Amino acid sequence: MPHYNTWPGVLFQDDFFVPKGFKVYFTRNSIVHGEKLHQWQHVEVLTSEPQYCVRLDADDYDIKPTTVYRIRASVLVNQVESAPSKIILLDTREAVIKPVKVFANGSAILEFVPGENVGENYVAEYREVTVGVEDENNWRSVKAQSNAGNRVTLSFLMPNRTYEVRLLGNDHVMNKRWSRIVTFTTNNTAQLPQVTLDPERISVDPDVSLPLEVRCNAVSIPLASIRWLVDDKPVEPDHLFYTISNVTIVEQMASRSIRMKFRTRNSNLTCVATNAAGQVSKSVIVRILGPGSPPSSVTVKNERGGYTVSWLPPLHPNGNITKYVVYHSFHKDDPLSDWQKVVLDSTENSVRVLSHDDDGFYVRVQAAADSGPGVISDIVAIEKDTNGILRYPFHADILAIPVTVSVQYIDPPGRERLLIEPEEKVSLTLFMKDEWMLTWNFRLPRFAWTNLKQPSLQYFMVG
Repeated sequence: MPHYNTWPGVLFQDDFFVPKGFKVYFTRNSIVHGEKLHQWQHVEVLTSEPQYCVRLDADDYDIKPTTVYRIRASVLVNQVESAPSKIILLDTREAVIKPVKVFANGSAILEFVPGENVGENYVAEYREVTVGVEDENNWRSVKAQSNAGNRVTLSFLMPNRTYEVRLLGNDHVMNKRWSRIVTFTTNNTAQLPQVTLDPERISVDPDVSLPLEVRCNAVSIPLASIRWLVDDKPVEPDHLFYTISNVTIVEQMASRSIRMKFRTRNSNLTCVATNAAGQVSKSVIVRILGPGSPPSSVTVKNERGGYTVSWLPPLHPNGNITKYVVYHSFHKDDPLSDWQKVVLDSTENSVRVLSHDDDGFYVRVQAAADSGPGVISDIVAIEKDTNGILRYPFHADILAIPVTVSVQYIDPPGRERLLIEPEEKVSLTLFMKDEWMLTWNFRLPRFAWTNLKQPSLQYFMVG
């Protein structure tokens, strides 16, 4: 049963008039004369507080709903009762819930007639009815307002279930004023999943060190299963780049995320949620703002008067390549801003850098697309070792090493140089830092070593 509170209060500025208590009079009998307070019900409270909240419990004082009460209050000062206050009219009419409209999508609309003396704020509470179980902690609440519509929508209800619903109104006179409970039953139709993605839009710079994750939430009755597609294709369980999380469930919401190992490639990620009502999908396009990988197969060749740098397009261009930028320097530790820069058209795949400096040469190559600049390559270098021998990076497909040449050939008399004719078979033995030795026979086009002395250590380039 409801209860009702009153707050009579008087402000006293002299200790002589400190209140000793209050009396609250109330009646629902409109015939009783206002001055005959002995015929009214009353509550007496002894307190020295200048304000006091008096609880009028409906069970103790037989307070009826949908009834108009008259209330007056007086103050006790030095065992003398003051004149009563003016009459306050209080209507205990409660909010009335109309028949509940139930829909096939797992929702219901609750319409009501507002109660008297209640503001615009209401709370609708509902719970599932379980036979033999009465749990006051099982109520769920939805905020509502008393407006032109006077309606509340209850969503995500389970199919084929019975629910109880009630309204709670609050104002400054009555606390927890409940309406009567109304019972309704939902139908047996399943609800299509409501799918949301987080985030819904993705545009990020390329980064080979940061991952990227998208979460899919599907709310439905019954719960939906979730799977992910990448560019309209299912993701293999052991995929090296895309990882699918396990499903987590909170009430009627199932969640599952997909994780990209790096931010390197454009993708169309699609979440597909399925239950008995059908299938719903939602997609997000991952847009990487530039090539997600550097130009591939970057090579450097040391040639007379300079170096030739060549490359292949990046594996993940993420758009149309618009240009290449070649950075080069003779000092590896200089900041990139101090390196020389050559900008080339997207159709180019090599550039020659003129130089007579053979102490060391360092190169980095970067591609740019119409979506933005891409990831820059690692350093590709040609540099001398401690013996002054030029070293080529092995991944540049060029190896410059000292070799010992042994040629099985009879030198004609009077010849000042060793001349190897085309298609002649030559046997070579190569040594490198005493770590390994390689011997093989092959045929070469015409070339010559001048001033050859036997035996002699020469440098042979193998491409």
